[in-house]
Amino acid sequence: MKKVVTMGEMLLRLTPRHYKRLVQADSFRAIFGGGEANVAISLANLGHESLFVSKIPDNEIGLACKDVLDENGVNTDFLKFGGERLGLYYSEEGSGVRSSYVIYDRLNSSIAEASIDDFDFDEIFKNASIFHISGITPALSKSCKELTKIALKKAKEAGVFVSFDLNYRSTLWPLDEAVKFYEEVSPYIDLCIGVIPEIHPSFKGVFNEKSLEKMFEETYQRTGIKYITSTIRKSFSATDNRLSAGIYNGRDAHFTDEIDVRVEERIGGGDSYTAGLLCSLLDGKDKNDAVEFAIRASALKHTIKGDYNLSEREEVEDFVRGKHSGRIEW
Repeated sequence: MKKVVTMGEMLLRLTPRHYKRLVQADSFRAIFGGGEANVAISLANLGHESLFVSKIPDNEIGLACKDVLDENGVNTDFLKFGGERLGLYYSEEGSGVRSSYVIYDRLNSSIAEASIDDFDFDEIFKNASIFHISGITPALSKSCKELTKIALKKAKEAGVFVSFDLNYRSTLWPLDEAVKFYEEVSPYIDLCIGVIPEIHPSFKGVFNEKSLEKMFEETYQRTGIKYITSTIRKSFSATDNRLSAGIYNGRDAHFTDEIDVRVEERIGGGDSYTAGLLCSLLDGKDKNDAVEFAIRASALKHTIKGDYNLSEREEVEDFVRGKHSGRIEW
C-alpha cells in the first residue's frame, strides 16, 4: 500500500431534498466534502493509504468533519484545528433541462487563514508516493497561495510525484492571476489535470478530442509538464451525460471510449476521476490503462449520492472488463 497526501479546503454542503430549488427548501442534506478530501476518501475506498491535510475549526463542526474522514479510512493525523469557521456552500441539484446551481459562503474559513507554521511538511511527506492539490487552494487567500507554493516545493524535495488539478474558478481569482501562478509552480508538477480553453489560441469553441489534443500539446510546450489529462463531458440534460477522457505524455495522446451515465450526483465526479487515475499510477498501470480505469471510476461516482466515490476497486475493474453496460444510443 502506497501513501497519497492531499491538501485543501473541506466544506459543508447543504442541498435541498427531492430536487427542490433553494427558495423552496424546508430541509437540507448536509454533506462534508471538498475536492482534495473527495480524492482522499475515494482513494481509501480503492484500497490506498490516503492522508488529508487541512485546517478546520476547533468546535463540533470541525469534529464532525474529522469523523467523516476517519470513518472513510482517511488518515487525519495532520488536520490542524483552529480558525474562525468551516466554509459552506448551498447546492441546488439540476434535473432535466434545469441546470444545477451553487452559492458559496466560504469567506474567512479556517483553511484560508492557515500558514506554513501550521504544518510539518517533512513529516507529512515522509514515505509518501503522491501529493495531490488543486488550484482552488491557492485561490482562497494570500496565505493559501504561499502555503501551496511551499507544499509543492517540499513535496518535490521529498521526491514525491505531484498531481495538480487546475480547477480554475473565476469567482475566486482573475484568470491572469491564476495562469501566472500555474506557470510559476509548473516545474513542481508531474501530472496536470484539466485545461483552460480560454488561454489556448488554438481553441475555437468546440471541446472535443481534436481540440483537447492540441491544448495538451500547447500546455506541454509551454510548461514541460510530463502528464496532462482532462475529461470530456457532453450534457444532453442535467441528468443525462456522456463522459470520456484523454491523457498526454509529451509524445502521444490516448482517448477513452464514451460512457453514457444517468446522473444521480455530478459533484465529485472529477475528483473520482483523479482518484482513479492516481490509483492506477500507484498500481503501475501505463497511461492508457490508467485513464480507462479513471473514467469508469468517475462514471460510477455519478450514480452515487454524496461528494465522494464509494466504489471499490473490484467494481471499477469489472466495469473496465466490460461487465457493466456503459453505452446507449441517443
